[in-house]
Amino acid sequence: MDNTRLPKKVQIVLATILIIIIGGIIIGTFTNTETLAASKTCPLCGTQMMISEWYNDNSQHEWVCTDSGCGAVVYENHVFDSSQTYPRDGGTPNMHDWYCVCPVCGKSYKYSSGACADNDGDGFCDYCYEPTTNGPGSGGSGGSGGEEGYTYDWFDQTLHTVNLDGDFYSREEHTSSSWADQGDGTHWALCDKCGGAARFDHTEVIDAGKAATCTQTGVTEGKHCSVCNAVTVTQETIPALGHTEVTDAGKPATCTEEGLTDGKHCSVCNTVTVAQETIPALGHTEVVDPAVEATCTEEGKTEGKHCSVCNEVIVEQEVIPALGHTEVIDPAVEATCTEEGLTEGKHCSVC
Repeated sequence: MDNTRLPKKVQIVLATILIIIIGGIIIGTFTNTETLAASKTCPLCGTQMMISEWYNDNSQHEWVCTDSGCGAVVYENHVFDSSQTYPRDGGTPNMHDWYCVCPVCGKSYKYSSGACADNDGDGFCDYCYEPTTNGPGSGGSGGSGGEEGYTYDWFDQTLHTVNLDGDFYSREEHTSSSWADQGDGTHWALCDKCGGAARFDHTEVIDAGKAATCTQTGVTEGKHCSVCNAVTVTQETIPALGHTEVTDAGKPATCTEEGLTDGKHCSVCNTVTVAQETIPALGHTEVVDPAVEATCTEEGKTEGKHCSVCNEVIVEQEVIPALGHTEVIDPAVEATCTEEGLTEGKHCSVC
């Protein structure tokens, strides 16, 4: 809808409604005025009841007995809770008021005032974040160097007010190009638009970890703010694991084959930590196999050689055939009257 085409009176009504809504959101957010219910006993009639309707002033809340025959009005001091305190602009330069949310009735009340303090020297109060040089100003606006139409609201460190066209207002986040870590989970800067102090919670992103290896260190997972780069979870170094050594068994050299010494390698990354070295082949240890002469009836052998370690034949012995008999004739002998005779025979002249 184009608001510029509406009658002026309608624009004023709409602007008023919008301001009331925004104001209600702001006040509800920054005064923490949630209404609570509490169990109470009437001091007059003794009736016990749950009270959720409270009447408040700056130092007390009051409630009315719900017994129809009693109707007593009971006044009680607000309860102080140190964890529920916060500062607000009191309209006095370099001063702010301290408020507390009563844990009984849920309403905010002012309990003291204090001077602004700038212990870190950044020009802004450490409590209400108002400029300490010029004071918080009036009406809850401060800061300097802002652009026209942008108004800094001291009670909201994340948003500023933008005048859209004189009748309508909007709320926008502070912006800056130079955020500084505050060491408490937040970062701050002077807003580039309204010139006021802006503070946001860190926007954490994960810095991925890296597993350690046998030889290289690793790091744990960490976190940092993606806006101001402040480290919120420091990455820690994981020591290198070192090798897990296993033995590579060697083998002895033989007469004809090389051997290997024992070695070692890592069972995780397979890096060789102790290299295996080659053992040269030993070579044969020769012995002579003597020759055997052939006889008339038995074969012989030539001289040969073999290895006395592995028994491999180096020079094979060859068979020499049997020589056979060398026959000569034994002449016959005639018998006589008194002596026997012999027939002709043969014998070997060698053997």
